[in-house]
Amino acid sequence: MVSGVSAELGLLIFTVAHCCLGGHIPSKTDHSSGPSEQRQYRIKRENQTDSTVPLRLRTYNSTEPAEHLSTRLKDQYRNDRLLHTSHTSFLVPAFGRQFVLDLELNHGLLSSRYVERYYTNQSSKPVVVKGTEHCYYHGRIRGRPGSTVALSTCNGLLGMFDDGDSLYFIRPSDDQDVVPEKNGQLHIVYRTNVKTMQQDDVLVRDEPQKDTKSSRLDRLRELLFRRKPKARLKRDVLPETKYIELILVNDNRMFQMYKNNSQRTSSVAKTVANLVDAMYSKQLNTRIALVAIETWDSEDQIAVNSDAQETLRQFLKYRYRNLLNWQSHDAAHLLSGMAFADGVTGQAPINGICTKRNSGGVNENQNPRNAVVLAVTLAHQLGHNLGMHDDNGRDCFKACPDWYGCIMEKERGIQQPRRFSQCSVRDYRQLLMNGLGACIFNRPQKLHEPPYCGNGFIEKGEQCDCGPPTPANAKYYRRCVKCCDNCMLTEEAQCAHGECCDLSTCKYKEGDTACRAPVNACDLEEKCTGRSGECPDNLYKQDGQLCEVDGHCYYGECRTRTNQCKYVWGEDVYTADDVCYQRLNINGNRDGNCGKSEDGGWDKCEPKDIFCGYLLCDGNVTVPRVGVLDGSLTSKSYPRTGKTMHCKGGHVLLDDSNNIGYVQDGTTCGTNKMCHSGRCVEVSSFNITPCPVGVNGLPCSGHGNCTNEDRCLCDTKEWRGRDCGNYVPPANNGDGMLGNQGVRSAEGDRMDCHDGRGNPYC
Repeated sequence: MVSGVSAELGLLIFTVAHCCLGGHIPSKTDHSSGPSEQRQYRIKRENQTDSTVPLRLRTYNSTEPAEHLSTRLKDQYRNDRLLHTSHTSFLVPAFGRQFVLDLELNHGLLSSRYVERYYTNQSSKPVVVKGTEHCYYHGRIRGRPGSTVALSTCNGLLGMFDDGDSLYFIRPSDDQDVVPEKNGQLHIVYRTNVKTMQQDDVLVRDEPQKDTKSSRLDRLRELLFRRKPKARLKRDVLPETKYIELILVNDNRMFQMYKNNSQRTSSVAKTVANLVDAMYSKQLNTRIALVAIETWDSEDQIAVNSDAQETLRQFLKYRYRNLLNWQSHDAAHLLSGMAFADGVTGQAPINGICTKRNSGGVNENQNPRNAVVLAVTLAHQLGHNLGMHDDNGRDCFKACPDWYGCIMEKERGIQQPRRFSQCSVRDYRQLLMNGLGACIFNRPQKLHEPPYCGNGFIEKGEQCDCGPPTPANAKYYRRCVKCCDNCMLTEEAQCAHGECCDLSTCKYKEGDTACRAPVNACDLEEKCTGRSGECPDNLYKQDGQLCEVDGHCYYGECRTRTNQCKYVWGEDVYTADDVCYQRLNINGNRDGNCGKSEDGGWDKCEPKDIFCGYLLCDGNVTVPRVGVLDGSLTSKSYPRTGKTMHCKGGHVLLDDSNNIGYVQDGTTCGTNKMCHSGRCVEVSSFNITPCPVGVNGLPCSGHGNCTNEDRCLCDTKEWRGRDCGNYVPPANNGDGMLGNQGVRSAEGDRMDCHDGRGNPYC
């Protein structure tokens, strides 16, 4: 059995949602020891349910009640949809206290491209509805610094608030119809307030561990992660705000959970996204921007069954075939009413973000009466897309000292954690440093709701917007308002924010000024254009470009066997000698193969594919840094030219059951060749669109890099044009326009001038 200390770290809390909303509480029975043993705990819980009649206050930051609960603006519409006030406050009496919630409309939640799509019985084609009523707020509890509130107000108050001591969930009572146009509406408030471990209270169980040895190695895992920093410093990727443009899909069971009401189902999905946005923005500086919600009213568009892994496979295929071409987005997640087998509440591929085939997940709606539970599940599965592994089996819980636990704990039962552990933050940073999250650095163009000065987004009719002043941004705000007055640029100011805006002068930084440093060999340095305050979109090298000594770029990452060995086993590990691959991967057994065969055995590698099968490394291969070792380690030795070559490996399963013990797609396996599905193929077979070739026959004329957008990014501002073949001498008029020398191509011919992205420059 796992030790008591490890057990406490691995605790999964049965929250108020399960205890007070009809969930089953396990009986207090003992279980025999053995592989299926489940650890048992008892926790002390305080009063958790109260009824209340919330009041909206007349003005923001006031104490005088208004006449009605609704935040809708009377007789104010946009696209036939009612608008809601940008700021509001509510008084919520509960548990003998008076909570005053000061709220601001979450202006970042819905993108300007937001649409809803429904599959109904009344139409042979899906019905698309543009826009939506926006009633989703973030805020604080008055007088409680560091508190968090996330609510929707379309039909009463639905959401959560956290005062730092307890977590509260509020919803309208089921015993009445909510009439938001008046006060006096009954609501139910649930409180989770787990204080100390006590005997003789409610039984809680943790999920059994797949590898009982893993808990003994927590310390070693932690040491493996505490590597010395490299000499070459890179930018810190966490402070820069990231934006995940998200599509949520409600399956038919989800639709049925909410009384076959499409609008109510979509409203719950938006409430969930609003809650997840609050979790991610507070700690990870990452925002959720909904671009679409799809609801399967009539029938499921894929086979949704109790096998979460199979449902995930089907949904990712559906996303690739049906969602990518419909709405541009960074990730898509299915919200399902299906009860998945074996206590699983969701599945999502590790590191899937920004990819065409793996950026998504499936999530079980365990309790339709508590949106917080589904929000935690979605936050967990989206975390997997962002490179976060499950916390269990690692020393991760120092950031979550209370008994709410951490968001990335294994999901068994229902929990309402508040925070990401330091392990999750580290995993996320590593994904970004590896260049796998390039798409989420690009800010959505604009927002869905009408322009509002002071929300931090530049919208129609505005030249700038410094956002609301907060303690966290006080220094920036003081500098910004010198350049921006009432959302208009001050006299002679060119800009008021952005990495390419000099706030000391309110002027654009010079062209060619670096504004976003590369994080790896396949990332590209972004430079200011001299004509905007914003840093250009985050780009990386096109797939198939050469990197490091013998690697190829693939989705912004330099894929080599050595890099993968280091990722799986640690920094002092590197790829094994070629003789290891030649001797082992042709055998077709557990210690050398090119994958599983249809009959459950092992496929032998063809000689040309040996570098695309089982990953073999040399060095300190003992405990994987990520995932769980399935079975024993491979350890072989072979003599070669008077030396002994060591061949080590292992089947390492990630949280999504993928085996990272095999060479990844995109890894170099020969000259102009990369691995794909366990086979070594020509780079040309990846159907990569070539970048423009200059008159000298070189891609980008040899003066730029081919990007993931299949365009040239020129090395310096002197080289321009679609193929970076137009040379502009440094001499100019000092205002960004060309001097009398004109523009010449790489061959000396006079040419039209463009910037490095193919746009006209003069």
